[in-house]
Amino acid sequence: MWVANCRGKFRCGSRPVHCGYPPGRSAYNCSCTHAKSMDLGLSSRAPLQRAVIIWAARGGGFDLSFMYKPVVDSLVGGFKAARSQPLIVQGYGVLYMESPELVTLRDGDIFVWIGPIGSDKPPWHALSTQGVRTVYFQTEPADGCLLARSAPRELWEFSWHNFD
Repeated sequence: MWVANCRGKFRCGSRPVHCGYPPGRSAYNCSCTHAKSMDLGLSSRAPLQRAVIIWAARGGGFDLSFMYKPVVDSLVGGFKAARSQPLIVQGYGVLYMESPELVTLRDGDIFVWIGPIGSDKPPWHALSTQGVRTVYFQTEPADGCLLARSAPRELWEFSWHNFD
């Protein structure tokens, strides 16, 4: 189902979907699609081809994609330059983290979550158990640990502040 020109929230089953952010645009499109029917495209890869999933939350009532776009673009560019030519899937939204397709990731695949919002949603333990290289890309300068809600194998830092 697609809702056009929505502002505020509407319900998609039991979930609220935020729509109409950031303010000021002349038109908005908001989707209400259940995760079980979402296709990440993993079934289209060759048998030995690796997959790279680069993902982030949309945000709590606002769109974070513009802020994470430089990070996503840099990661996509780097993975595209790899000789192995992995299947690269990128996107936003926590509903995808319930997709049964995530369990088809296998040993040698890479899953990157960007930013703290929604970082508790990916199935970190299950992916690591499958041999997936799990990465949390820390985007915020912080004096404490923002990984309390996630359990990746690797942490990639954006902010020099966090090293000091």
